[in-house]
Amino acid sequence: AEENEGERQEGGPSDLNVVLTHLRGADQDAHEALHDDSMMSETHFSVEFKAAVYLPLLLPVLLPIFLACWRDRSDRKEERTRQAEEKRRSEEERAEELQRADTQEGETRSPEEQDREDERSQRTAT
Repeated sequence: AEENEGERQEGGPSDLNVVLTHLRGADQDAHEALHDDSMMSETHFSVEFKAAVYLPLLLPVLLPIFLACWRDRSDRKEERTRQAEEKRRSEEERAEELQRADTQEGETRSPEEQDREDERSQRTAT
């Protein structure tokens, strides 16, 4: 057994050359077969054929994905609309609270203080 292993190791480079020569020949044969006129028509399929093959496979997968994306998009749009409405309402409530606070302050001020405040606001307006 040891003698056979020694022979393989000594004959290794020549075996490698034989293998590489066969590989080159096989690669060249495969290339010629691929580009042969009789094979070429079978490697290029029409669009109709591709649609007939792939649509029954892809449509059941893609349709729920597209519907989920569409639903998610409309949900996000509704959420943005709802948030904008809430923001507008909170700003209106804040403005009403400030107006109530101003009217309450006005009721507690003396007439002299109100006159001074009116004079200040007239000066800043002009």
